[in-house]
Amino acid sequence: MTRPFATAALLCLVAAPACDAPVEEAQETPTTAQGERGTLGKADLPGSCESEDAVFCEGQSPNGCWCDAQCRDFGDCCSDAADICEPEPEPEPEPEPEPEGCDPTATYRVDVDMNWTTAGVPNRHWSPLIGATHTSAVDFWSVGGLATDGFEVMAETGGTGPLRAEIEATIASGTAASLLIGSGIPTGDGATSFEFEIAADAPEVTLVSMMAPSPDWFVGLAGVSLCQGNAWISGTAQMQVFDAGTDSGTTFTAPNADTNPADAIGLEPLFLSNGGQPVSVGTMTFTRL
Repeated sequence: MTRPFATAALLCLVAAPACDAPVEEAQETPTTAQGERGTLGKADLPGSCESEDAVFCEGQSPNGCWCDAQCRDFGDCCSDAADICEPEPEPEPEPEPEPEGCDPTATYRVDVDMNWTTAGVPNRHWSPLIGATHTSAVDFWSVGGLATDGFEVMAETGGTGPLRAEIEATIASGTAASLLIGSGIPTGDGATSFEFEIAADAPEVTLVSMMAPSPDWFVGLAGVSLCQGNAWISGTAQMQVFDAGTDSGTTFTAPNADTNPADAIGLEPLFLSNGGQPVSVGTMTFTRL
């Protein structure tokens, strides 16, 4: 329904003599079916903004009350205008649930890239990789700790059998989840890689390889967790050279000299810089697939 408007300015076009003096423009006032629409100053009017086959949210209801946006100002809304014509607010979105931890399992590739270039060392190579995925309840080696019998064999000869047996025993006891085996590197500056599965309830990785020839020197990681916070991570670790503390030789090809009692595992002094910092001989990169 249109809402007509009348102003004194329009009347001047018909009765010019009456317009000699300035006139003020009348206020625009919409009209209702019963006459001009004005502020009623009272509560909603009887009537509805809908019938059996129509709604009247943009204008006036056949009952005479209004359902448009201005009815609140004029005080002539139908009694159900708010229920029918004012949309309910959009519900607040549910907050994203906080992650409860890493996914139960993940697949990784480890890339081992070695760069040992010491001159004058015959037949430089790296023994087969061996390690495990495990919980924090077990340490296969640590700086300041003592080498196990199996670890001593790995560090002095590159053999993996005894250390493998120790790892399999921890798997049987429930503190480790899986055995990790990788190929050796036949030169000092080569690379190798393999893939493995890891579980959130055993998220730590230990992985080692003997530097050969050497008395009991090796590289590797001990108990590095790939689950950080609530996410599996990827990353690269620098390979430092460690002394297993089980052989007292000081050169690459020194004859066997059993250390008894054994010393604690520590950084090999031959691979420390003049400032006492460890020198990297390669990297291990763990990439989640």
